[in-house]
Amino acid sequence: MYSINFKKDEGLLDVEFSGKIDLEEQFNYIKSILAIEDLPRKLKLLQDFQNAEFAYQVKDIDSLVSSINKYLEQFENVRIASIHNKAAETASSFILSGAVKSDKFHYDVFSTRDAAELWLGI
Repeated sequence: MYSINFKKDEGLLDVEFSGKIDLEEQFNYIKSILAIEDLPRKLKLLQDFQNAEFAYQVKDIDSLVSSINKYLEQFENVRIASIHNKAAETASSFILSGAVKSDKFHYDVFSTRDAAELWLGI
């Protein structure tokens, strides 16, 4: 499950994940972002996965990358700060960050919210 808080004045989507996150939920999350009106063309996302567990395999990341690449065209720039406290989810996020090949996409993984916010410049 996830909840999205759009902080329009900061151009930020603050997203809190909890429970088991399967591949279908990840796809729905990407679609729900695009359904938000007035998204800035330079988008910042703060994703907190500290209370979540990925319920998909590393091999499934390729399909996520395809989906991300498809939607990146709508933005000038996407910066994602992803907060993790579990090894498996951290590793999966690092794999995802390296798999998306676009100058528009900037993704980094953090262990604290303060560090993620600093990197996003908020």
